[in-house]
Amino acid sequence: EIEGWILTIDIAQLQLEKQLGGDTMVRTEALRDAIKILEAEVEPAQQTGIELLQKRVQLFKADIHRLYGETGKAFSIWSALSRDESIERSWQAKSLLGLTQLALELGDLGAAEQMVTHLNHSKFATEPFIRDAAIQKWLEAVIHNDISNPYGELETIIHRHAAHPIIALRAGILQAERQQE
Repeated sequence: EIEGWILTIDIAQLQLEKQLGGDTMVRTEALRDAIKILEAEVEPAQQTGIELLQKRVQLFKADIHRLYGETGKAFSIWSALSRDESIERSWQAKSLLGLTQLALELGDLGAAEQMVTHLNHSKFATEPFIRDAAIQKWLEAVIHNDISNPYGELETIIHRHAAHPIIALRAGILQAERQQE
């Protein structure tokens, strides 16, 4: 029963991402209606009383809260789930990715860096796609930050993350690409 519900929620999550097409806000009534349908599909999992399923539904709902601009609710959910050792690592990693995105939306590059560094921990080694997405989003925000010198900032990141080779390597690649421009 649990696996079936988790699969249902995962499918709803994928459908949501597909319908958004990379957007981060609900801009049309059609999308709002589609989200309500997806929420209705996963709601029975919340009602099962199974704590693990309720947490997976919360992870799904955090994305919806963010889409509606309810960042406080999304933050609370992602923050709690990112530290919850009773859930799958991928759910923790997705929560950290959500927190990274929120930090970037608020312009807090330092907080985003903390989330990326946390995702770089060996316990998330099985989640390279989520980790790499967070690193890429953060580094892109760094180079598009009007306040700092992107080249110098990338150099600083490379040195600061010498103990995190994946982060340093990504920053180095981005720095080399910027030099070629």
